[in-house]
Amino acid sequence: MSPTITYLKAQLLLGFLFLFVSCDSSNKTHVNGLTMGTTYEIILGETIENNKLVKLHSKIDSLLQEINQQMSIYISDSDISNFNHGKDISAIPIPNMFSQVLERSIYWYHESNGSFDITVMPLVNEWGFGNKKVIQSIPLESKIKSILQFVGGDKLFLENKMLSKTNSQIQIDLGAVAKGYAVDIIGELLSNNNIQNYYIEIGGEIKCSGVNSGGKVWTIGIQLPDRLNHGQIIEKVTLKNKAIATSGDYKNYVELDGKYYSHTINPKTGYPIDNQIASVSVMASSCMDADAIATALMIMDLNDGIHWVNSLHEIDAMWVIRKENGLFETHTTNGFLEN
Repeated sequence: MSPTITYLKAQLLLGFLFLFVSCDSSNKTHVNGLTMGTTYEIILGETIENNKLVKLHSKIDSLLQEINQQMSIYISDSDISNFNHGKDISAIPIPNMFSQVLERSIYWYHESNGSFDITVMPLVNEWGFGNKKVIQSIPLESKIKSILQFVGGDKLFLENKMLSKTNSQIQIDLGAVAKGYAVDIIGELLSNNNIQNYYIEIGGEIKCSGVNSGGKVWTIGIQLPDRLNHGQIIEKVTLKNKAIATSGDYKNYVELDGKYYSHTINPKTGYPIDNQIASVSVMASSCMDADAIATALMIMDLNDGIHWVNSLHEIDAMWVIRKENGLFETHTTNGFLEN
């Protein structure tokens, strides 16, 4: 399928989130909070009793805390931190949610031919992102090569919730899928509580079901990924029983000698991406899958990415390409704007 191409120019300021939601302003049935180093918001398209909403909010917070305790690299005694810091390479038991995310991450590692790789964490740290260490110069090539020998999803083994690694120096980071997974799990929680109309957003990753309080399908706006300007909406899409996730190069980067280096590291080269892809938004039924695919597509070149997405079932995407003089070019698969 040939992609749709349009050209845009940045004019306004870009907001913190990639996405915004359009909904009935009179809808007060919502909850929000902090999680995973960002914010979350849940808006219901239907009204429920206040005491039920309070109980639901408590369940959501407890669920998010559990996910954090299993998968946050910033919690020293989390399950993922224990695995990363462990020197023993023998298999260890891991909890159910951690196992689910790992299994899907390993699946997308193979499906993307290694473009999506959760073992890239040591490289991310070396470039001064994951551990927040500020770097003053480009890492030495020899150092990058030495780290690359411990990168690769094929160096992880998961069976019956038992996880092992081929070398003690291998570390994993689920930051590219954990928020999407949390969105999916909250969606299941709402459905199990007989709530069928909702909007869930965690750090810009979104899932919608049914309709908003006005009886209309949820409308999501995708913002222009410009490093200096904020706020311009470049596309609007409707989401019904679908999720959308966006990865981009503009929100987290380092500037060295006048050049921008993205926090998205190519696990095959050890260096930040340099392919002019500013952001990729992916639609899927699962927010975790959309999250992983969007990350992989940031690594691939445009043509390979389009070919790959067209080979996947019920997946659509939009790429925003950074051109010269503040111009942006978008490419969409045929189904992206038809939802």
